[in-house]
Amino acid sequence: MITRKLLVTIIGFLSFAATQAQTKAPIKFIDLANMDNNVKPGNDFYKYANGSWIKNNPVPASKTRWSTFGVLAEEANKSLRGLLEDAAKNPGKNRLNQMVGDFYASAMDSVAIEKAGYTPIKAELERLGRISSLDEIINEIATLRTRGIASPLFGFFV
Repeated sequence: MITRKLLVTIIGFLSFAATQAQTKAPIKFIDLANMDNNVKPGNDFYKYANGSWIKNNPVPASKTRWSTFGVLAEEANKSLRGLLEDAAKNPGKNRLNQMVGDFYASAMDSVAIEKAGYTPIKAELERLGRISSLDEIINEIATLRTRGIASPLFGFFV
């Protein structure tokens, strides 16, 4: 019995040891290729630290600023758009894909949106127009918050 347990343990250990660990590319916290070594750090540290990145990544004409976070946001938005368009065109049998696809398709249907005008939110706007006191404003802000609508006065985010 002990021999059997020992044998199973050894086989388990050897099979675990025999599996190859996947090697991941090391994470670069500081990419030296983005630095401009032609600039002395004492003269312009920002250009020294970021000069090559700035040269290789000009601000797009449609943007007022550009950074690595901008690049990440563009890539994420492109991926999300692809997922949404795919869900709209090919929802399959998945109910969640169907709902996401329908929601996206309805948001992209500018003809239907223009035709509807402000009718879908007319009652909401009229209700807001009837607010006449500070207490009603406070209650409305609380109501909007509970419905997932951000307040026009302040916001919280992380």
